[in-house]
Amino acid sequence: MKPTSTRPFLLAILFVASLAFVSCKPPPRPSPDTPAVTPSSWADTARTVLSTLAWALPAAHVVTDAILPEPARTVVGRALDGVAGAAERLHAALDAYDARGGDRCAAHAAVGGLHRALVGLARVLADSGIALGTTLERVVD
Repeated sequence: MKPTSTRPFLLAILFVASLAFVSCKPPPRPSPDTPAVTPSSWADTARTVLSTLAWALPAAHVVTDAILPEPARTVVGRALDGVAGAAERLHAALDAYDARGGDRCAAHAAVGGLHRALVGLARVLADSGIALGTTLERVVD
């Protein structure tokens, strides 16, 4: 595996990880001159993550298909497809959450499903020789 061939994949994962860190940090304390702003909800953050996954997962598919030999390529591809499926279910749950005025049960379950899929992907990546999988698992948790 060449270091330069993994660069796009690493950049995509680092971008997703940075979104998670940025969304988890507490907002800075505003100065008295700062106008009032309505903070974003957890659903807005979830939609940002979903929009990032919409382009990052296909990009990761292309990169891993190019750098991994069989059977690791197939295993990682299935894990990426699992994350995409979990993201679709979270998107549907967010739509239901908005339509029903805040049905947290479906959204909570879908977030848990996406979390498990991302942890599974991280473990598959690590088992397939992509060391970033170990770091990704820590970031997801």
